[in-house]
This record gives sequence, structure tokens and C-alpha cells, in this order.
Amino acid sequence: MKSTLIHVVAGITALSSSMLAVATQQDAGPAPAIAIYSGGIDFLKQSPKDRALHDALMLLEHNGLVLPAEVESDMPSGAKEGLDLLMDILMSRMSFTLSFNDEAIKQGDMESAVQLQLTVYGNSGVTPESLQQQAKHLIKVSGGPTMEPVDGHGGLDRVQVPVPVYMGMQEVDGEQAMVLSVNHLPKTTSRGFGPDGTFPGPGGPGTFMAGVVDFNRMNTMLHTAMTMAQMQGASAPGMGPQDAMEMLTRFGMMGPDAMRYEWNVSSTSDGAGHMTAAIRNYRQHFGALLADAAVSRDDLQMIPEDANSMSVSIFRIPAILDLFASATRTPEGRAVEPTPMDMGLSMIQGVLGVNLRTQFIDYMGDTMITYRSKTTGGGGFMSGVMLVELSNADGMKQSMATMRGHLNKLAERQADGHVRLVNWTDGACDDITTLTFPGLPIPVELSMAVCNDMLIMGLSPQAVVAAARQAGADRSIMDNASFRAAKGPAAVGKSMGMQFADVPAQLADGYAMMNAAMAAISNFTRPRIEPSRGVNMILPTYPELAKGARANVMTAAMDGDDLLVTCSGDGSFTVQMTAMMSDPLLLLIPAGMTAGVVAPALSNAREAARITESKSQARYLARAIHEYAEEHDGKFPESLEVLVAKHYTGENMLFDKRTGQKWGYRNPETWKRCTSVWPLIVEAGGHAHLMPEGGFIVAFGDGHVRVVQNPHELDTP
Repeated sequence: MKSTLIHVVAGITALSSSMLAVATQQDAGPAPAIAIYSGGIDFLKQSPKDRALHDALMLLEHNGLVLPAEVESDMPSGAKEGLDLLMDILMSRMSFTLSFNDEAIKQGDMESAVQLQLTVYGNSGVTPESLQQQAKHLIKVSGGPTMEPVDGHGGLDRVQVPVPVYMGMQEVDGEQAMVLSVNHLPKTTSRGFGPDGTFPGPGGPGTFMAGVVDFNRMNTMLHTAMTMAQMQGASAPGMGPQDAMEMLTRFGMMGPDAMRYEWNVSSTSDGAGHMTAAIRNYRQHFGALLADAAVSRDDLQMIPEDANSMSVSIFRIPAILDLFASATRTPEGRAVEPTPMDMGLSMIQGVLGVNLRTQFIDYMGDTMITYRSKTTGGGGFMSGVMLVELSNADGMKQSMATMRGHLNKLAERQADGHVRLVNWTDGACDDITTLTFPGLPIPVELSMAVCNDMLIMGLSPQAVVAAARQAGADRSIMDNASFRAAKGPAAVGKSMGMQFADVPAQLADGYAMMNAAMAAISNFTRPRIEPSRGVNMILPTYPELAKGARANVMTAAMDGDDLLVTCSGDGSFTVQMTAMMSDPLLLLIPAGMTAGVVAPALSNAREAARITESKSQARYLARAIHEYAEEHDGKFPESLEVLVAKHYTGENMLFDKRTGQKWGYRNPETWKRCTSVWPLIVEAGGHAHLMPEGGFIVAFGDGHVRVVQNPHELDTP
């Protein structure tokens, strides 16, 4: 059996890199292409509103994962210990770095081209030393590879696997940590993220997650991979290696001006949360999208005062299609072949009757607004609207009329009149189109309207009309108390993008679902032996949670060639998650969490019942064989069918109720051979390639029944 540790390491690598956590740039060797850091669960100690959640997770860490007995008994050796170790690591403060050695790549030494290091500092419930002990114990119980000390590096071992893997205790920046390093000895120093000091290095209780993805550091590896693919003739549908290389360069993932992503999410002791992010060299690749304008008061006037979330973006909307290859935009002299985008636009034109680019998207201006509000429908999902500035409102009206005509003709032929686009007017807008379903009780009326110089889209005609009337309203989002308290108005005229979430207003709608999610965590972490030791109330009462809650305001602006994003809001993880639960689309999260916990348990229970039934069936057949032999002078039946013919059992008992396959029978021929090691009745006929998940059910010669994991136990003695 392969070492469970290898699978754990792979899981740690994948999961830790998906956590958006901050990592370290090392003093020696190539700088990381990907550097990720996570503050672990100790970050939850920062806010009083999160401390009960921290305590529950600490309890889970202390007790380990509690799995049903039948599940644990069927798990491979070391699997349970591996899951516990993985959980402890993911809840710890840790950093992950992935580097590429360009010189090794150029020399064709791909084995040492990739360098990976995971550094784990533990948390308030587990030390790096204890994690190291868990890892060594896991290797021992799972029969994993041997480990040998590394000369000159006390506390560090080399794992005896085909690639160089080092594991052990090291001092990193003066702090003890458990390290796992692939293809190089662990690096022991870090210097943060950049000379500008924008992103501090790991450390401090307020850092939740941060990181760097530097595509400049991946250039050589990506170019080599694409070149090798080109030499081997590899290609994807509609795209060869050269096309892929051009696309990666266009989107800033290759080339001399490749982009670099940086982010940092943290909180302060006063309860405020902060996020800073940067996309370096953004202008070189996406400069065509940039507009000269900024978010204005006129833009915000289009948003009602009672909006609980909103987003305003200023960019050249028609330029989005220029990011994708199109024969219509190919320079002269180049062979013109339709691209997938060209073919897609052509198909859409055949249905709508208009060129989606030149007669729809090109009529749009530079401003896009989305929001949800009580004014447009109560503040829930159905209140959501989108407003797009138009540079040619008359052209858009003509396009809408053409599309209505084409789609209605198509619907008349295909839907027998049950689908129709209806054009109507309201005092605030004289061109509204609604998707209707005449004669059918379908509770949806998607609507779109051209009002003055805005295209308004909504999930209901009420939302569209209310959004159109907002243009003449006396008050707007600028009068929203939470927006003003979060200093949102200060970004007007300075930002190319702005987002707002009225967290205090969203808490009431999300509290019930968050309560359910926290109850699931409370039950899962509560020990079965002493349930009174569990955390009784993870989620604070609503008044405690809502007290002092802050709204989120995010802004985006250019700084030279770089796009900078900043966000301020509430620093409590529990507050933010409760606000998110107010979005109906996100209600799938707690439902998924509950299903993730309950469904396996129910599945395990059903499987346990099936196993019990099959064991009873096997025991019954063994008893019938014994009775037959006793009544036939010690002669055993030649087959199970003989038992049916002689009325010792029914034909339905010959088939395993768990697998549906016929039971296997091993004729011992004599009582002397019919012992406790003789596999008398065997599930799935005893063939290894038919082995059911979880093992064989076997009734042995002495009548006892058990699940057999190793097929070699079925070898005839």
C-alpha cells in the first residue's frame, strides 16, 4: 500500500493553495511564483463575535474527526490519522510557496525545476512539534517510506521516496515550524512581499489571508510546456499550443509584462476589516477597457437609498469583445478564418436578427450598475436590477424591436403561442419588453427597458419600473447612513469601480440561515461521550451580532499601470458570513454543509444495514449447508442449487441482496476441512475483480461471518 502520507501531502498542497492564504519570499533560491499565507483559526480570536466559533473548532481539533465505527473499521491503515493531521494543518497558521528554477528548466532538469515548501506554525491548540510527531506516527502506522536524518540539518529528515522530499522541524524567521519541502532543502528566512512594503510578511494575529501570484516567475515553465506541446502536436479543440501561448500573453499570464496579483485580508483590534489587492501591469493588457471617467454622483443617483448592495463599474463595455480573437478584428495581410467567437456571434444573429456586437454591445457606454433594494422588490434576489449606460439609445430601441419580432416568430412556431415578448410603456419609460408565457402559470417575467440613456434589466417588470423612476427621486444611496458611515462618498470622482454591502441591514435576513449552519457545526464538534463539553452557542444573539456591525465599501482605481483595490468593512468572520447568507443564491452554502455532514452519515447507515442483511444471508446459507451434510452422511452439496432442489433454501437466497450477484460456494468435501479458515460462502463469488466496496462478506466453515479486506484470505487452505 502506498503511504497515506503521500496522499495527505498532496491534499495539503491542493487545499492550502486554494485558501488564498500570504506566503514568504525566500532569501535564497528562486523567488516564489505563488506565495500563500493563512492565519488559521487563531484569526478568529481577533473578534469577540468569532471566539465561540474558534472554541468549537479547537474542540474538533482536540477530539479529532469522529467517524461511524463501521467506516473507521473499513478505512485503510493510517487513513484516520492522516485525516486528523490534514485537519490540524489546515487549521494552523501556515505558508505555502511554489517556485520554478529557470536554469534547471532550460537544462531540461525538470525534476528539480519545481520547488515546493509548506511551513506550518501550528495554532493555539497544536504545536508544530506535535504536528511533526503526528506525521511520523502516520508514516509508521501506514507502512510508509523510511526517513533518514539530513547531515548538518538537525531536526530535518529526508523521506525515502523517488523525488527529494524533506520533512522536519526548522527555525523559520526565528520561529519553530514544521516544514515539508519538495526538491530542495527548506528555506528558513522570508522578507515579505515587495520593496514597497504594501504587503507585510506573515505574522500578526490580524492577518487572515494574503498572497502573491507572479506570472513573471512562471514564464519559462509555461513557455517550455507550450513548446513541448507544440513539438508533440498536442492541441485542444479549436486551439493549438501557439494559439494558447498567444492567449496567455494577451491575458497577462506570459510575456515580459506578465501580471502579478497581490492580496491581503486582515482585521484590527477595533473590529474593522481591511482588504488590499493589486494587479501589477494591468494597463498593458487591459488598457483598452479603461475609460477616462470615474464614478460620479449622477451614477449613484440611479441607486435607491434603501439599496442593501450595489456595484458601479466604469469601463469601455464594447471593448470586452476585443480581448478575444476575432477575424473581424484581424489586421490586413493575415489569413482570415472564423474564430469560435465569430461563429458564436453569427449563430446569435441568426436567432435574434441583429449583430450582437455592432447592433447591441456597441450601443453601450462606459457605466454599468447593479444593485438590490427594497424599492425594486423588497431587497431580496428578485429585487436585483442592472443598468447599463447607452451611447445610442435610439439604436438600442430599434435593435430591441428587431429582436422581439424574430423571437416572437420563433416562439410562435415552436411554443404554440405560450411564449411571447410583449412591448409596453410606463410613465417613467416608454419602451419596456417583458418575457411572458400566455396561458401558463409560470412565475417569471424577465423584463428589459430602454429609458432615456439607460438600458435597465430586471427579474420582474416591477423592478425595472421602480429602477426607472429612481432617476427622478429626491434621495439616493448617497443618503444611506451605512454608506456614509463607511465613507463611501469619499470615493466619488476618484474610483473606476465601487461596491457597497449594507452588512447591518443584511444581518436580519441572513441570521436564521447562519443560525442553522452554526448549529450544524455545534453538533458536529460536540463529543458524543461528554456532550456537555460542547460549545452551546457558537452564533452570538442577534443584538450582540448586530451591535457595531459595519458596512463594506470596496473601491478600484488605477495607479500608473497597476489596478489597486481597497475594501473596508466589518472584521468579524461571523458577521460577514451572516450577511452573505441573506443572498438567496448563497443559501446553498449551509444547505450543502448540512448535506455534506448528514448525507454521508445516512449513506453509511444504509450501507451498514445492507451489510448486516447480507451477513445474515451468508450465515443462513452456511447453516443450510451444515444441515444438508449432517443429513447426508457428511457429504456436502455439490452446489447451492442442490440446496434449492432439496428444499433446504429458496432460490432467492442464492443471490446477495447487497450486490445482486450470486453467492460463491467453496465445497470443503469433508467435515475435517470445514474449519474456521475455510471460506464456505463468499460474496461476489470470491473474485478479486468483483470485490464489493468495503470488502467481501464471508461465512467460514465453522459458521462465523465477517468482512474480509484481503482477497488472499480467500485462498483455499
